[in-house]
Amino acid sequence: IINLALEQKLKGDPLSDFEKVIDQYPLEILKKEKYNFEGNFQFLIYCFTRVAEINDVRIILVGLINGLDKLEIKRKLRINDER
Repeated sequence: IINLALEQKLKGDPLSDFEKVIDQYPLEILKKEKYNFEGNFQFLIYCFTRVAEINDVRIILVGLINGLDKLEIKRKLRINDER
């Protein structure tokens, strides 16, 4: 994860891709335990997914308000269609 940030910084790219990876990291870790019904894993997956969806709605609304192209907005979304 840190290597991605360093690569983007050296290229002079914005760190938006790094932010996206950081936002998805906890959800990816928890999805490995998707079928583990012991403990609070299912609740944590639910919570992190809802937070990501709320962030996606915010990104869509801000993008539309600022007149961004739909493809650019879609690229910035945090949740993939692969759920």
